[in-house]
Amino acid sequence: MTSPSAVLPFDMPPFRPRPPWWGADLQTLRNTLAPRPVDLSPWPGQHLRFVAANERDALSGWLHRPAPPAGAGPPLVIVIHGLTGDADGQMQCASAAYLLAAGYPVLRLNLRGAGDCAPASATLYHSNLAADIEAVLAQLPGTITGQGVVLFGYSLGGNLTLNTLRQPRPSPLLRGGISICAPILPAAAARALERPRNRLYQRHLVAGLKRAALACALDPALEASARAIRSIRDYDGKVAAAMHGFASADDLYAHTASAPHLRHIRLPTLVVHAADDPWVPVAGYRAVDWGANPALLPVITPGGGHCGFHAADDPVPWHDRLVLRFLQSMV
Repeated sequence: MTSPSAVLPFDMPPFRPRPPWWGADLQTLRNTLAPRPVDLSPWPGQHLRFVAANERDALSGWLHRPAPPAGAGPPLVIVIHGLTGDADGQMQCASAAYLLAAGYPVLRLNLRGAGDCAPASATLYHSNLAADIEAVLAQLPGTITGQGVVLFGYSLGGNLTLNTLRQPRPSPLLRGGISICAPILPAAAARALERPRNRLYQRHLVAGLKRAALACALDPALEASARAIRSIRDYDGKVAAAMHGFASADDLYAHTASAPHLRHIRLPTLVVHAADDPWVPVAGYRAVDWGANPALLPVITPGGGHCGFHAADDPVPWHDRLVLRFLQSMV
């Protein structure tokens, strides 16, 4: 079994935390405790609506275009949020601004039932709704997908990215993917969030899940279940599993785990994780035989928390700089 190399790709400097954001928790919480304003005004967004794969619910997003390139141009990057998130999240906007400044068109995507499309949806996303991503790709204008599409997912969005790319026949528009701190074994992530040290994280996520679910046009029985949830497993078993036809939370976790299927990915895919992530145990990543699939580029850093990577050497998050170098290597 092959582990990720200790040598970082693309001459990236090693990740070193920026003071005072030392340790996994401060790295994780930095965007919440001290959010940095992100200016997307140089690239005004075009609001788009999409019909979900079930032909009833909705996704939406903001499409931003950089200055016209001299040549054929780079691929469209679709930035996908995580659990309880939406297209307006700090990380999604910061990544979009950084990539737009480098010349990449970006779509900040709201998954099914998230953000402004909640009132038009009776169900919400889970991390193996690859059919929704395929539906979005089919509905995008050809003028923006002519150079292909790269999926860039955070956390749950990263797991969705991996699950989309591992499908037997992914969309021909797809050129690759990027996953940041994905729960590739969702059952293990749910157990981690139930640990006493993560009590406040779970409380925060449960409150966000309730808000997101109750913003949708839920069936009355699902609405009652959503109001009563007290844990991530509660939500996954009584709301997410129920609305998508799974028998239980464990059935949902088995269906959405990407780790057992990574060997099927055939497009270039950057997989980034932090060994100290308090939400997603690194053990799942260390159990993958990365060397068995040359399409995968795994990067596991000692620190960085959950989707943090706030580094001492540059105000731009370390993972965003790595993502840009990965994208440039694909062109």
